[in-house]
Amino acid sequence: MSDLTFAALLLAADDAHVVNELFMPTKWFGIIMFIVLMTLLLVTVMFSSKGKQLPPREHEDH
Repeated sequence: MSDLTFAALLLAADDAHVVNELFMPTKWFGIIMFIVLMTLLLVTVMFSSKGKQLPPREHEDH
């Protein structure tokens, strides 16, 4: 008997149903990720114009 056939028989013989419960309701994963991604977007937009500012010229600061 090949290893693949043996593995298939082992998987078919296992009748136990394993359920991995999440530690919080699924809708909160979406809500939290939305808040995190919106915060990152706002930080990105706030710093987007920083590289476009011209450096000050010499002797024009007074």
